[in-house]
Amino acid sequence: MLPKVQQASDIVALDLLLTRSNATPAWAWPYRIEAQIETARGLINVEEICAASPRLESIVFGRLTSRFDRHARDDD
Repeated sequence: MLPKVQQASDIVALDLLLTRSNATPAWAWPYRIEAQIETARGLINVEEICAASPRLESIVFGRLTSRFDRHARDDD
């Protein structure tokens, strides 16, 4: 799980790191990415984030952090 994803480049950077690590036989199993969206910026960029890598398996939304980021009241 990659927390606090705000833009596609966050996923691309992790994908590159995983691709490089897969070149070593000891790490030669398929890695998947689960992105955690916790800010309004991440929510705005969610389409680009989803298209950033074929390794992306799921998106998780962090409720409280994104609410506070938007300055929402807790009783909404």
